[in-house]
Amino acid sequence: MIASIPQSLAFRKTYAAYVSLFFLFLIAPLVVVAVFSFNDSLFPSLPWQGFTLDWFLSDGGGRTGLFQDDKLLGSIGISMVVAVFVALLSVLVALSNAFLFERNEFPGKQFLYTLTPA
Repeated sequence: MIASIPQSLAFRKTYAAYVSLFFLFLIAPLVVVAVFSFNDSLFPSLPWQGFTLDWFLSDGGGRTGLFQDDKLLGSIGISMVVAVFVALLSVLVALSNAFLFERNEFPGKQFLYTLTPA
């Protein structure tokens, strides 16, 4: 929504409701998984069997907790390393593009600027 363009109150409320529902749609699966990770059941399902931390801390009894599984912790570590490198690379590419677009004039600049996400 462009703030300098006047909109009706109904449009602003509808837009706010849409954005709220969109973010609720994005966060709802994460909340459900987080809640069911504390369920004392073999599968994440209803009815609720009770509260447990076995999915995180258990070292036996049919479950291996997250912090007891070396392969899973290793994969989380690799994911974190990849995430840091991708974030640094993204910042470097964005900074290079910003300098390129602000300081230089070249053929196709407007086309490349259009392709660059804001």
